Amino acid sequence: MNRPYLVGEWRLRAAMTLAVVVPLLVALLLAWYASAQRPEAPQPLVLTPAASISTSQVDALFARYDYLWPPVTGVPAIAVKRLPPGMGDLPVEQRKSLFFRMLLPLVVVENQRLQAEREWLQALHADGAYAASQQLKSLAAEYRLDPSLPSDELLESLLQRVDVVPVALVLAQAANESGWGTSRFSREANNLFGEWTYQAELGLLPQRRPQGATHYVRRFDTLRDSLRSYLHNLNSGKAYESFRRIRAEMRVQGQELEPLRLAEGLLRYSARGGDYVREIQLMIRNNGLNTLGPLDLRR
Repeated sequence: MNRPYLVGEWRLRAAMTLAVVVPLLVALLLAWYASAQRPEAPQPLVLTPAASISTSQVDALFARYDYLWPPVTGVPAIAVKRLPPGMGDLPVEQRKSLFFRMLLPLVVVENQRLQAEREWLQALHADGAYAASQQLKSLAAEYRLDPSLPSDELLESLLQRVDVVPVALVLAQAANESGWGTSRFSREANNLFGEWTYQAELGLLPQRRPQGATHYVRRFDTLRDSLRSYLHNLNSGKAYESFRRIRAEMRVQGQELEPLRLAEGLLRYSARGGDYVREIQLMIRNNGLNTLGPLDLRR
């Protein structure tokens, strides 16, 4: 008498179980597939640190790797942590050569890091489900954007900010701001680009700070830290929206990033405005920086 009832109950329970399990399995399968297709975040790049005890020792180290200026066989993956003393005692051309060679590996590796982040963002365009990830929101906050923006708008805004800065422009600004590595702030604070801070514990007191001013010159642990901060400043600071707009226009038009043109977006980098821009452009031309070809690191 109870058998038909038991069979019917079993069938009902089986159907209810399948109704729950099958969608769950499908969801897990789709999540696995999305994860398999998901672009990986870029990994940090490594340079071999080198202590800079003296200018002659740094020069000898570079000679071991046949690292000349301008480079002809690539750039060795060496990170000089701070400027050696005595830069101001070197003949002008030797000082320039050493200064550029110390900075160049740092610029190349930091641009590679930015390019890797940019390619990761570009890959996310094809992965809408992942575009609202926590990782993306963290990157947005890092670049001073509102993480709650719609995914498409957030990606577009990030792609305008997460991009490289031409080597020629970086080297020219570093040389200008640091006096070719002879300024007090470059020697004592590893500050190559004249960046400020309003936190006394993070900076050095300028000897000629105007009365009433409260800024300090930012102190960095290494030259690479100074470079990374400078790049982030250009890529996220409100004062450099013009710089980023010019760069984005070049990208849209499929052009190479032209340092002389991009320098025009630095009017607000210095109180000297247009005179500063023209000085940077002149330094690029006079030192042949705009003739540097593609550069990569070598072991």
